[in-house]
Amino acid sequence: MSSGAFVIARYRFQTRNANATRMARIRVQPEVLAATFNGVANAEPPVELDTTRDFLFLVRSARSRKFGGVSARGVVIEWISPPIGYNPDSQLFLPVPSKATFTAIPIGAASVYLGSSCVVVEKIPEYQNGQPTP
Repeated sequence: MSSGAFVIARYRFQTRNANATRMARIRVQPEVLAATFNGVANAEPPVELDTTRDFLFLVRSARSRKFGGVSARGVVIEWISPPIGYNPDSQLFLPVPSKATFTAIPIGAASVYLGSSCVVVEKIPEYQNGQPTP
């Protein structure tokens, strides 16, 4: 429901070779990067890139896994105290650009999004071409 501007953020994804990662771009709203899970910020991963290979494509940020390419890992939240204009029974998918942050988020994590209290109810792994990554 948020209607703010979008930013292009960094997203680290796992290659099919489980020992390698690459950096890509992801289009999100700034408040997604400001979300916290158990007090840990949903920040972009640090820049560690090979400019000849990284940032060549955009990661899809959607709850659905039906797309080709890379679909972002993320969490689904439910509101404890929704912001004005949000349905208290709604769920939202929030992409998590850093795998380390994603791994550290437990189901039930007390979270804050748009300054309002919420809880993580589901974790959705990263997918590539319709298949979960290792």
